[in-house]
Amino acid sequence: MLGRTQWGAHMRRTVVLAAVLVTAGLVVAPSASADPTPEPLCTWENLPTPPGVTGTRFVVGSGQGTYAGDAVGSTGRGAVLWHDGAVRWLGTPGGDVRVHDVNRSGVVVAQAGDLPVVHRADGWHALATPAGWAANRTALRVGVAGDVVGSDGARWLRWPAEDPGRFEEVAPPLPDSDLTDYADDGTLVGVGHPDFLHSKGFVRLPGGGWDALPTGTFSGRVGTKTLRGRLLLGYVGLVEVAWDPAGGYLAWGTIGVEIEDHNADETWVGVDRETGEVVVLPYGYGGVRSLDRTDVYNLAIDDDGTVLGTDARSGGPLRCR
Repeated sequence: MLGRTQWGAHMRRTVVLAAVLVTAGLVVAPSASADPTPEPLCTWENLPTPPGVTGTRFVVGSGQGTYAGDAVGSTGRGAVLWHDGAVRWLGTPGGDVRVHDVNRSGVVVAQAGDLPVVHRADGWHALATPAGWAANRTALRVGVAGDVVGSDGARWLRWPAEDPGRFEEVAPPLPDSDLTDYADDGTLVGVGHPDFLHSKGFVRLPGGGWDALPTGTFSGRVGTKTLRGRLLLGYVGLVEVAWDPAGGYLAWGTIGVEIEDHNADETWVGVDRETGEVVVLPYGYGGVRSLDRTDVYNLAIDDDGTVLGTDARSGGPLRCR
């Protein structure tokens, strides 16, 4: 497991092109290259899969050891759930399934064909949608209590856990905007598109309205990814950054690594842009440690530091712990 105490002794800082970003008003953390001699941080292993499935794609859950994904089975692409130490084939309610999210209780939200759906303990349920719902832009997230939120680019909806056949409209940050995350406390995160060349990151804290995320003087493409703990992952141009939504400030940035996920302990996982290696780094330390693989994608990280991904060679799910 990747605890904070494993860092520091094995890191060495290197110079990055920080001067390029000074004019954008961004504070950029130095990149670092991995020490060639430290012991491995974790060991890669295959995760069990249901018999006869291939092409598994991971989606990490709440960081508490529950994972979900989709894979190809005898009836087409369906959902897979890893929960309470067991793996289950959830199949499909109709049409190929693409899993979007899972919570710590094992509630899965997905797109089945053109329909948004949710899988609970009693099986699959269709999520009601208004006329004209744009299936090709659907984004879905599920909260710790089982409530689901989603967007189709123009409309944002919330489906209460007790009644998936009913939805409530949520005001979007901009007329053209996409949901990117939904935190356990009800915080919503999204990206708005004022025009073709620009995008803005937005956050809505519980009980409040939408606030644009600060980006210094940069005004190009801004995106948001995942919200874990106190930090929101995203990008400002080519720079991977983190915001503290509650504090409203830009927290950190790096240009050496394309970050894919982070956990509540503020450990990050991504791909080194120069070497293609899977790497992890903790917020604020400015160091990078390689996990010695260049053939793993769909990366995610649990709160205990377990790294998840898909093997590019076999298509199977992997875990490094």
